[in-house]
Amino acid sequence: MARDDRIDAAYFNKPIKFQSIVATPDTSGGSESTGWTNVYSCFAHIDSFSGSNAGLRSRATRPFAFLQLYPQVESVIIIRYQATVPLTQDMVILYKSRRYQILGMVIPHEEQVTVVIPVVLYQAPGMPN
Repeated sequence: MARDDRIDAAYFNKPIKFQSIVATPDTSGGSESTGWTNVYSCFAHIDSFSGSNAGLRSRATRPFAFLQLYPQVESVIIIRYQATVPLTQDMVILYKSRRYQILGMVIPHEEQVTVVIPVVLYQAPGMPN
């Protein structure tokens, strides 16, 4: 039996942006300044591994193995598959005011329906006083 690849549109309800780092040369001949530029915007589904999903987090992470520290997956971001813009692990995902580092990209069952992206918080926003 064929797999049902229809996903409800309400499943993807969080607006995110994929950003890439850009180095801009200083006009006075000094060092380069770096900043982020938006590469691709879409809607996503975000699963957090905190709270009720804490058991899933313990099975999906390996903080220390083979005498090396690995990043821990904090969330999984799921987007619809698209082939127009090449998305890489060198990019970050911006959701609200938080940047997430991309740890990998998986296309489940190679069906080209969704892309599952495990992420870790890259930069936390500052808290106002």
